Amino acid sequence: MDPERAAELFNDSYLRCMKDPAFMDKFYARFLACSPEVKEKFRYTDIEKQKRVLGESLLQLMLAETGLQSEILLDKVAEIHSSRKLDIKPHLYKLWRDCMLETVEKCDPRFDEEIRQAWEITLNAGIIYMISKYE
Repeated sequence: MDPERAAELFNDSYLRCMKDPAFMDKFYARFLACSPEVKEKFRYTDIEKQKRVLGESLLQLMLAETGLQSEILLDKVAEIHSSRKLDIKPHLYKLWRDCMLETVEKCDPRFDEEIRQAWEITLNAGIIYMISKYE
């Protein structure tokens, strides 16, 4: 799938998901329950603020994937998540992605294999970038 098609499908799906006011709550409930390590990482996190940041980050990933956004904002996010700050271990990103895909599947009434692929393309690009900046 070409990046523009993936971005279009991702964006449309994201907008449908965000029509569900509980989308982010559903994601974080799933994510925090998936691993004691994840739950511990979020122990002192302001989840309301985190939900807003995640929404913005997802859009930034889509823009970065299409070349419409520079990597400057991703650099800041990657630095915060690196071993030097929050120390988000690389293996946790797969859990994050899987929980996000499961949540999208439940919240997007048009979810299908093509939309799953668009989300995977967009999320994987960001995950690869974040992991590359971990050390």
